[in-house]
Amino acid sequence: MSKKKGIIFGAIGVACAAIIIGFCCVFFGNKAVKGVPQTLYVDSIEGNYFLITDFSGEYTYRFKLEHLIDEEYFMVSEVDSKSNMLNLSEQNLGIIAGDNYRFSVCFVLENEKGAYSQTMEWQPNLTLSEIEYDFVEFQEDSALLTWKQVYLADGYSVRLVDQNGVVKEFQTQTNQISLDNVQVGRYKIFIMATSKNSYIFPSLLGEGKEILIKRQNQILSADRKPNNVLSLSCSQQIDKVEIFVDGKLKATLDIENVEKDGTLFLYHFSKVGFILNDIDFETSIVQLKTLESEFVFESDLIQLK
Repeated sequence: MSKKKGIIFGAIGVACAAIIIGFCCVFFGNKAVKGVPQTLYVDSIEGNYFLITDFSGEYTYRFKLEHLIDEEYFMVSEVDSKSNMLNLSEQNLGIIAGDNYRFSVCFVLENEKGAYSQTMEWQPNLTLSEIEYDFVEFQEDSALLTWKQVYLADGYSVRLVDQNGVVKEFQTQTNQISLDNVQVGRYKIFIMATSKNSYIFPSLLGEGKEILIKRQNQILSADRKPNNVLSLSCSQQIDKVEIFVDGKLKATLDIENVEKDGTLFLYHFSKVGFILNDIDFETSIVQLKTLESEFVFESDLIQLK
């Protein structure tokens, strides 16, 4: 045999040996994936949804994600993971409350994958986020209560708890509400986001926030009755009244009695005759104002005739 032929046959032999070795590595060197994950479930962790399966120290994982559209499941993606927990909130699922999803998982070893597990179906319920009370504002001059909108909320329930524990509740479809018709006082407010979707649960009420509702008193009428009985009609409940004659303070009156007429407060002072009898209403200017109390600002001066 010539030297040239020997080199050719030698090269062919090396190539055949390499092919045989590679064939053996593929069919005998790689381990087969044994076993199928037995459990698969969804859990909510810190506001994210995780798909969780059996832990294995030998394999990695491949999750199959499907979404039901027009009564047929379509595969969204197959996701490889080194962890037995897959964050569904980070996948391209577009999670919608009440929609149907289907998942399965298999073990993976290098380029080999095992059989998929049994599928599990999931119909998510969502809970609306709590109100951020740091961003709740009450504008005293307009009596407008405002807060940040909550994603997916259709409306809000606003609860006011007064110092006696009495609860008033209001509904609104926007992230603001006027408290103009609420009596002055100290309140703890709680706001709950709500949804018309039966698969979206209301938010928790949270820690709440304290607000003070304060208003200026308006003297709507001031009348001097027979025998110098003084009657006042006011918008707020008051504690004291001052009488001025020609710009000088004449007397300070404590409340004797109060009546409620709808939204108005009616006051009658019968023991002021000794004060009013000394005043010449023809030549003097007599004015009244109510004083500031805990939740009520003092009124403007009004003339008594």
